[in-house]
Amino acid sequence: MHALTGAFWGIVAAIGASALLFVGANRLFDLIVDRWRLFLSLLGALIGAGFFAVLVGNRVLDGSGTMWVIGGAVLFALLAVAPDLVPDPRLRPVVGAVMGTGVGVLVVAAVDAAVRPTVSPRDLIVMVGITLGVYLVISAARGRIRPGGVLVSAALGWVAGAWLLGEVGGGSLTSMALSVLVPFGLLGAALGAGKRRERTRRYDLQRQTRVGAFLGPAMFFVSMGLVVPLIRTIYLSLHDSRGRVWVGFKNYGEVLTNKRSLDLEDWANILGSRLTYLGAALLVIGLVAGIWLGRRRGRLLEPTASSIGPASVGVFLLMFAMFASLRGTVMNNLWWVIVVTLLSTVLGLAAAVLADRARFES
Repeated sequence: MHALTGAFWGIVAAIGASALLFVGANRLFDLIVDRWRLFLSLLGALIGAGFFAVLVGNRVLDGSGTMWVIGGAVLFALLAVAPDLVPDPRLRPVVGAVMGTGVGVLVVAAVDAAVRPTVSPRDLIVMVGITLGVYLVISAARGRIRPGGVLVSAALGWVAGAWLLGEVGGGSLTSMALSVLVPFGLLGAALGAGKRRERTRRYDLQRQTRVGAFLGPAMFFVSMGLVVPLIRTIYLSLHDSRGRVWVGFKNYGEVLTNKRSLDLEDWANILGSRLTYLGAALLVIGLVAGIWLGRRRGRLLEPTASSIGPASVGVFLLMFAMFASLRGTVMNNLWWVIVVTLLSTVLGLAAAVLADRARFES
């Protein structure tokens, strides 16, 4: 009972925190049009408080954690609003870069020496090139390239190359300075880049940020939970067991030539399996039914229950026949992932359909 009560209040607290987060974000975005600089300072303060709270939580700062969080909020608030106070557009990026570098100097001096990263120039160049390339492709497709976006992309690539690909710990003060000062300087310059936001552009920003308030947290957690670990895993797979010596595709060669990992000797059994014949027959029946129904309605293929059902079962049986004949850890893991994904999706959709058709449901 105690565990159930704790779980209940945990859910209530999570829902309440989410509601406060969205309400607070909307109230913050209300300031964009009429109180622009207050919006910048509050947004900077929130980012700074969160940044230093992460550092304090990981115990890489000495001294009072509360004072670091408050001080970080003040510093980031000044960093966010300072470029907008400069009337000359040519000086705004310079002021932002100087302010950002100053905040970076404080971070370098305050962070424990035990977490200094070992920076590789190759990793920095590769990651900056990747992030810049992605940004330029997306911006070219949208028809507009912003200087601030270029600077932010370069900063993100630099951070990824230094902190995600590099070894944390054992680095020098110089590597720490490069890992922190460059991205802070680039981000500061990005705050002052481009034209000043007039009232019309603030309306556009307000509309966009309200959409981001809902999508942003989800995209952030997906990136941190899936995309970033995937990039890190690919990087480590191209190095030795300690993650320091570049070995290229040697690890992949060892895995693919090891029969415990991948054994394809019995692949011919797939062609003689009854599951293959049954799966192929059901797949053909589903396709024929879809084409026949589609011709009656003037379409190439009509996706209905009578066509999708047999075809789906046929594909499942064909995969079962294939994975039953192929051996090894790789195939077993693929089989597990595919089965769990397909079954969970099918069962979830079936539950939704049954719930929709249930009594008292529209």
